[in-house]
Amino acid sequence: MRSSAQIGAEASSSDRSPSKIVLEFKDVSALWDKGKPLFEGFSETIVFDETDFMLPIQGENGSGKSTLMYLLSTLKGIHKGSVKWTFPSDNDGESLVYEWSADKPLNPREVKELRQNRFGFAFQRNTMLPYLTVEENLAYHYELKGASKKEALDEVDRVLEELFLNDGSVNATVEEKRTKYPGDLSGGQLKKVSIVQALVKRPTILFADEPAASLDHKSKDEIMKFVRDWAQKGKGRRGFVWVTHEKEDPDDYSGGRCLDVKIEGTANEEKPTNRFLYYTPPKKKAMNEIIE
Repeated sequence: MRSSAQIGAEASSSDRSPSKIVLEFKDVSALWDKGKPLFEGFSETIVFDETDFMLPIQGENGSGKSTLMYLLSTLKGIHKGSVKWTFPSDNDGESLVYEWSADKPLNPREVKELRQNRFGFAFQRNTMLPYLTVEENLAYHYELKGASKKEALDEVDRVLEELFLNDGSVNATVEEKRTKYPGDLSGGQLKKVSIVQALVKRPTILFADEPAASLDHKSKDEIMKFVRDWAQKGKGRRGFVWVTHEKEDPDDYSGGRCLDVKIEGTANEEKPTNRFLYYTPPKKKAMNEIIE
């Protein structure tokens, strides 16, 4: 990653504090853990702005969707090529650029900065500590950064007030269950709280692995609308990337755009399965006209 001073020396006036996030793939190839190719030679530029801020990663079960999400979020390395994220500055200065490749990985400080301050994660299995209440789990992030328990809980209150400004269902779940333990929550309640747990960090990009898996359509729409509203409030400075096996998700929630991992061929030694990564841009209809 270049420092802000280096960025300032290299950037033109048109690069200054854009109200959008840019993700760039440059001839990227990735491998499975066993060394088999996941996809090869993928290049694309994807913009998150005021209109298009939702990006599903779709594909069949076992196609490598989660692996691709881990690659984008620094949780897995790439085999060839490079990945670059460009973020608007927090103080209207120069944009912040994080770029890494197989030959030039990010250093530990840069990885920590991305994971702690830029990326939020909602995994398929919730990461809440079973011996802490819901509100204590939400506050834990701030305590790790040095805040007292009271300071952490006060900060959680401020963030929740912002998150729930226009929401009912997710707000009701969290408020009702604040003093409960994770083991007291249903599967749907856990998923809602897990999303909120990721958002209390105030991330720029939220990553989620099957955030609405096994939920009924109504509960899924509640979660997706909640996250859509959170991203939309960022005015081009927030984005949501999620893994899904639901073919309808791009049309239902992201204006048609998606990253699609397709499997072609037969999985055997003589004729191995081929996987290809495709990007479908958004349709003309704005995403915020789709969910209402």
